[in-house]
Amino acid sequence: QQQQQQQVGVEPTGNNSAGGMAAAVQGNSKQQQLQRLAAPCAARPGSDLWLVSAVMSVVDGDCRSPVMLAGLGWSSQLPGAILASQLAALGAAHRNLQDAALAQKLARVVPVLYGALAALPQQELAAAAAVLEGQPTVWVGNGFVPAERVAFKGGLDLSPHLYVLPLELSPFRELLAALGAQEAFSAAQYTTLLQDLSTEAAGQPLAPQQLAQALAVVQAVADVVGASGGGATAGIRAGNVAAAAGGKHMEVLLVPDEKGVLRPAAELAYDDAPWLDAPTAGLEGELRLVHPRVSAPVAEALGVASRRRLMLAASADCLALGLAGAGGAVEAFGQSEALTTRLRHIIQDYPEGPGVLLELVQNADDAGASRACFLLDARQHGTSSLLGPGMAAWQGPALLAFNDAMFSPGDFAAIARIGQDGKMAQPAAIGRFGLGFNAVYHLTDLPSFVSGQHLVLFDPHAKYLPGASAAQPGLRINLSRGGSNLLRQFPDAFSPYMHFGCSMEVRRRWWRVWWCWVSCG
Repeated sequence: QQQQQQQVGVEPTGNNSAGGMAAAVQGNSKQQQLQRLAAPCAARPGSDLWLVSAVMSVVDGDCRSPVMLAGLGWSSQLPGAILASQLAALGAAHRNLQDAALAQKLARVVPVLYGALAALPQQELAAAAAVLEGQPTVWVGNGFVPAERVAFKGGLDLSPHLYVLPLELSPFRELLAALGAQEAFSAAQYTTLLQDLSTEAAGQPLAPQQLAQALAVVQAVADVVGASGGGATAGIRAGNVAAAAGGKHMEVLLVPDEKGVLRPAAELAYDDAPWLDAPTAGLEGELRLVHPRVSAPVAEALGVASRRRLMLAASADCLALGLAGAGGAVEAFGQSEALTTRLRHIIQDYPEGPGVLLELVQNADDAGASRACFLLDARQHGTSSLLGPGMAAWQGPALLAFNDAMFSPGDFAAIARIGQDGKMAQPAAIGRFGLGFNAVYHLTDLPSFVSGQHLVLFDPHAKYLPGASAAQPGLRINLSRGGSNLLRQFPDAFSPYMHFGCSMEVRRRWWRVWWCWVSCG
């Protein structure tokens, strides 16, 4: 028995009383021979060595008589508690196996043990799974790991942190699922793995193999939460990650920086302003960039801030485009009703063609302007330094409207309220209830205007402007605070407005209506 159990790799069992073992018989001083006896109920034949050796005695030899097997009680199914204890003992003894011969032996016999467990009645299997919870019970080829670190599918080598179930054990998916293995790794598991890598690196750059794992993991996290990019806010991204974690508490998500050091995603930015040479241009303090092998959509999905958005937020003192806690020259601003449906109904009341220009003339009259001008700008403007990548589609030909009046605070509020009777108290106003501006949606999905110290852009579909959402489908940029920096940082974004003597610093009103090649449905 002792020799057989040492081959298995677990300690021999038994004691002088409860285990049903006889006391050792002392030999001479040069040799000691152990002879043990056990009751049949406390022993099993040699064929069950790998199923019971950690908790029961094993007979020195096998029994081939069915009658004797039945008479000694060895033909009955092993209890779940015995099988669970055996698996726990094997897992504890072989977390990381270096002996190749023993590894081959275990690869052959572990399926036998799994098969015995899988054959248990459901209630008994559940009790065995409770005993094994958190213990290394899943064979992964070179040792046992806890089932919580195993998934049935996955394309990444994340050992020694996470493992994909070996193909030869796939017949036992139901059993291993009961023990805690999952169909695929979760965002929470990936986040914990990144925390483990950070602990191993102790604040230093990751080793090449660790860095490769970390980059693969952040890509996998983005896949889990859905790497959408295109204007998702930090709050939405964080909510997606939490939802992907099943609502459970998650550790801080770590992402490799440009030096390969794992840092919280909230402390990093991805570089979507490559035309700026200095990493901190337009920002105060140090800016840490995400690793260059992390793509912009992945960084966006993980909650890494856009460098462009940070540059806008650096000038702000109010609301910073989805960046919680910042404020300043840029604030969320937009026509906050359900726009696409509402606007479709409104523009049905306004004719296309010259009627759009008449509505803009009426807006100029309402503001007390003495002059109104229109310009068809057929040029294609630059697309390198824009407020966001989605704005590139709107740098082409445009209709510009100018008048020499300025918006009042009430005008800003009125234009953001669709269908509100803001002119009832203004008998001299000739526009129709403030709806006339919306006629421009015959021509464009992204109208904008400059008035006084503000640049306002509306994005009803919330798909072009950085940080735009269905709740706040637009931006209002205060050019009097950090405006000179913004003009230097985003020259292509502001160049289309440089007409009629406008330098983006003169307090007059311009309208820019981009010609629309995107449906306004």
